[in-house]
Amino acid sequence: MSQSRLLSTADGGPASPPPSNFWQWLAFGTLPQAPSLAFVVHHQSSGCLSNIFAPSTSSSTSPSDQLGFRCSFGQLLDAVERFATILYAKGLREGHVVASFIGNDRSVEWALLLWASWRVGAVFAPVEPGLLGRSTELREVCKLLNPKVVVLNNSTDMRSWMENDMGDENKVIRLTCGENIDNDGNKWSSIAHLTCQLNCSSSPPLPVSGPTQPALIMFTSGTTSTPKGCRLTFANIHAEIAGHRAFASSSWSSAARFLVTTSVFRPLCYLGCLSSWTAGGSVIFTASTFDPTAVVEGVKAERATHLMMVPTQLHALINEFVQQQHSLEHELLFVTSAGDVSERELISNARQVLKPRRFVPHWGATEGSPLFGFSVIENTSASLPMLESGATGIGRALPGTKAKICLANESPPTLVPRGTRGELHVSSPALIQGYLGGVSSSSFYEDAQVNWFRTGDWAVMNDEGVVYVVGRIKDTIKCKGIGLFPPVIEGYLKDFFGIQATVVGVPDIEYGEKPVAILISMPPKIADEVDGHPTKTRLSSSNHTKSKGTEAIRRAMIRCVSDHLGTEYMLGAIYTLEELGLDDWPLNISGKLDKNMLRHCVVNKAMGSG
Repeated sequence: MSQSRLLSTADGGPASPPPSNFWQWLAFGTLPQAPSLAFVVHHQSSGCLSNIFAPSTSSSTSPSDQLGFRCSFGQLLDAVERFATILYAKGLREGHVVASFIGNDRSVEWALLLWASWRVGAVFAPVEPGLLGRSTELREVCKLLNPKVVVLNNSTDMRSWMENDMGDENKVIRLTCGENIDNDGNKWSSIAHLTCQLNCSSSPPLPVSGPTQPALIMFTSGTTSTPKGCRLTFANIHAEIAGHRAFASSSWSSAARFLVTTSVFRPLCYLGCLSSWTAGGSVIFTASTFDPTAVVEGVKAERATHLMMVPTQLHALINEFVQQQHSLEHELLFVTSAGDVSERELISNARQVLKPRRFVPHWGATEGSPLFGFSVIENTSASLPMLESGATGIGRALPGTKAKICLANESPPTLVPRGTRGELHVSSPALIQGYLGGVSSSSFYEDAQVNWFRTGDWAVMNDEGVVYVVGRIKDTIKCKGIGLFPPVIEGYLKDFFGIQATVVGVPDIEYGEKPVAILISMPPKIADEVDGHPTKTRLSSSNHTKSKGTEAIRRAMIRCVSDHLGTEYMLGAIYTLEELGLDDWPLNISGKLDKNMLRHCVVNKAMGSG
């Protein structure tokens, strides 16, 4: 992409205003859909929380109606009123925090807690359950939250909580999704055993739920540090929902059936659920953890229309479709890949195999999203705009979004020309104004009375205003003072050797850092130069043993990378996953590639071979 004299800045125009009362907008908006299906949970029983949810009055005999827990909007609103009354009687008030340490195995409880928290006017904080086993992080997170209600899964989690001495228990409403627990006077009440009359005198007043009132606290994945808390207001959430509806042909309506694939404590879950619920559509949970087979079965049984997945999940789903030769009797309306960069091949395969009416390669952050999207004409074309490197355009600024691309790590920010790589800075009513506790305050700043967020992502804006996110700044490798860009090496290895590679920087005494490539497996071919163009030639098995052949391929790849990209891109080493003692790419709790784990394995391998 050639550089332009235009600067990398864009404005998506005004956003739609938030409702004056979010709870009324959410609850009253679903009243016309009272008989309609609100959500389904295949892996929990039909009698789950029968003390709170009234039994279904539906006479439907559809086969899918026999799968697990099913709930209409009318049942959901009644259950929410009943549960909110219980919580209010126990002392929960507007502005208090409800901290939930449960996963997708408790999807019914998660949905109930989300709605009931907002019915009271409380702040819902879904937290990764694994944090219960990480004492330092748990204490820091709970100090930030100061929860009034704590919800755990079972007695094992309760013991972890008690062993960490998490403050004055007498001030906390303690709930469990398992049985009632009384451990040396420390009582945890089972949600399944709570009872209350719907019309009891302690019924909570309708919440104010004003636009600036905190509604939800999400935590970043915390792969390199303690998770950062993102406190979203009702205005933020409304802007996020509006952003998803701004995608052309997103088809959020009462006919939408959103199938959840991500964890309930990650943004894609609540964004998809709320986008569907606020349109009168339904939500489908198929398994306690991501399982591509269960996803396919759920899509077929429930005629799911919407999927929002991270790239690793989408790749696994495509493989499931291809290997098992699945086909659908209905059309997927809206499929998006978010949470990480979507490669050209993944997008092509998703369109070819899943055949959705609309596929969206999406960029977003826990701090607030979506901020970018495409128009109808671009969306219905055969392909989306892409850079020469293969990076996919994530769209133009949506209404309410302002974007600019600046020189990285400079203050005050300096805009770069369009077509030039820099750090993506964004402003939007969907974005938080800062992290809980004031941590990483430099990520947020004000310029000309506009609040901006430094995303930490490398990005490029073309002359048409399309933004391309091409990598994380923190992944830049500092080699002899030169910043090396891993996607450049990864893209070269993909294009000329046809292999998937991940490049990480590892410490080096002489160079500071050296790039190391990790491959799924060694290719059976090496690249030679013929008239300045790479060609692939197979190593002769008669002239090389397997080990010698592998080493020859390794040396050839290192030489080719250096010859084509420059000597500064000289790889320090190339390893396969097997050589690092790994069966597959390591993923973090968000389903993203865990580069820290790869870096750790490379360092251990180098020390062992030294």
